[in-house]
Amino acid sequence: MTKLIKSLKAKKIKPKRPNGSVRSPKKEELVATRESQIAAGASNVMLKKGYHAATTREIAQECGMSMGQLYSYITSKDDILYIVFRQMYQVFIEHIQMSKQEKAKDPVDRLRKALFYTLKFTGSQRKFIQLLFTESRHLDKPHLDEILDMDKKFILTFWREMLSEFDLFKTSEKDLDFAASVVHYLLVFLPLRSWTVADRPLEENINSLIEFILRGLGLTGAPSIK
Repeated sequence: MTKLIKSLKAKKIKPKRPNGSVRSPKKEELVATRESQIAAGASNVMLKKGYHAATTREIAQECGMSMGQLYSYITSKDDILYIVFRQMYQVFIEHIQMSKQEKAKDPVDRLRKALFYTLKFTGSQRKFIQLLFTESRHLDKPHLDEILDMDKKFILTFWREMLSEFDLFKTSEKDLDFAASVVHYLLVFLPLRSWTVADRPLEENINSLIEFILRGLGLTGAPSIK
């Protein structure tokens, strides 16, 4: 298993607990289950109504929880949005793990597979990703800082390491960081600008975007993924 995938497997995203409190493994598992439930329910409500119009009561009902149960895991509505963001990052990381791209021997093939499975994920979660981009402005500063930190760490532990295998980026750390950031941003093109290419099938858009990225990086050499 590569260092790349080990770093992702180690990245179980957990909330910061007040007063340094420690939970038992069983309690951690229950909290993780409940937060997945909250994220799913909140996403359904927010996709229909937006963050501001969605009420905590509606979210509790969608989650199958009472208000008291919901507030056992949150202190404010901001916490719900934060849980949704954090859950999305966790699902994203797990999706990349399942791609098994690290088994490919050729670095271009590994990169192509990682791009393909990431674009499949972002393409299938179009409305959800749009929601996160639109509603992120409602996060309070501590939650926003933590989300941005997750984003930065994901770039540094994944796309940066993928690109560091190529000679083009072995001489300049700044170029490597810049390229990783641009690739990361281009991978949300389909959810954020899908209306501009709506006349083409998703698979065609995915393969075109992969070729665009590889050409921009000066990389070729692996067949398209079907």
